Amino acid sequence: MGFTLYWDDTLQNVLHYNFPETWTWDDLAVMRKEVLAMIADRAHPGPVYCIVNMSDTRILPFGVIGRARAGIESRPKDVAHLYFVGMRALHAGLIRTFQRIYPDLGRMLTLCETVDDARARIREQISRSNL
Repeated sequence: MGFTLYWDDTLQNVLHYNFPETWTWDDLAVMRKEVLAMIADRAHPGPVYCIVNMSDTRILPFGVIGRARAGIESRPKDVAHLYFVGMRALHAGLIRTFQRIYPDLGRMLTLCETVDDARARIREQISRSNL
């Protein structure tokens, strides 16, 4: 089974990615095209918050920190924040390492315990931005 990607809310502000058990950078490139199309097809501009659910992922492809940097730097301008869910201890450690190496980019990454935790944090971030 591959990636699944869908809007988590009716307003199309929260994009939900489900990563499979194993995946490659080529697989991710295909999904990235879908992400770009979905964001471009929205009826309104504005920030997009992403839930990146890696609960099923067992092994990350080689070179994750460098590729993550390139991916985040080239993200669509509407992507405001990435909420990572279900990270194994080693994977979460890589995220924390990324945040230390690239603090400016790392600020837009948050580790969450559950999808519901990510949704609650997104609601909080949206309400703060609407003040």
